[in-house]
Amino acid sequence: MPLMSKAEAMKRKQKKTLRVLRFLRLTTYSTAEILGQVMQVSDRATILKTLKRMEAESLLSHNSIEIGSRLTLWGITATGQQTVLQHGEDLDPRTFNMSKVSRVHLMHYLGMQRIHVFAENSGWKDFIYCDRVSRFSKQKQNSKFSVRPDLVAVDPNGHKAAIEYERNIKSIKNYYELVIPGHIVNINSSEYDYVLWICNTPNEQRTLLDAIGYAVKMLKEANRWNIARTSNDYDPLQISDLQTFTSHAEGRQL
Repeated sequence: MPLMSKAEAMKRKQKKTLRVLRFLRLTTYSTAEILGQVMQVSDRATILKTLKRMEAESLLSHNSIEIGSRLTLWGITATGQQTVLQHGEDLDPRTFNMSKVSRVHLMHYLGMQRIHVFAENSGWKDFIYCDRVSRFSKQKQNSKFSVRPDLVAVDPNGHKAAIEYERNIKSIKNYYELVIPGHIVNINSSEYDYVLWICNTPNEQRTLLDAIGYAVKMLKEANRWNIARTSNDYDPLQISDLQTFTSHAEGRQL
């Protein structure tokens, strides 16, 4: 295989830098593993070489956290935020600060990021982390039937999905009383078109499918299934797992 020219190597380096910074503009921090997926690079030495170069350029910083084992996080700096700013965008003041990283929610947050990267590489776009959007935060405070998804994104067919990373499956009562009614409110108000719950494994997917299916049955029997916006192109509630969710895996439909 011929070596890349100096111009080609520079273009590739700039592309990797931009991908990492655009991702961290949304997420603030991540792991080398996930950022390697963002760069579409699998070799760990190459990933770390790129991240260290970006740190030397003051675009990133890194620090470690103990969560049973030591985990290194890489995050965006003020210089990185300024560098990645595109025309028409407001400067995002958020930068990586380890003291603000929640040990309790870290693994859930990194799981959301893995979903984001995998989906984006499969044609999804326009990702929103809902805890950073004021309308979802205010909505959650103002109604007992409101919910805030983990992510909102547009699928390859142009439909807007609320994505829930279901790392821990809730009780049927919780889905019946709060979660599903809250999502119905959001669907009816055009916040998004459908909800996609994503579990870690196919076994957890089947467990969640049973739980939400039973909750939907209870809602219909209680005349509380009142979705006003329906479509023949997709189901309003969908369930999948990390390995198959971009391919409309069997078992989603309720």
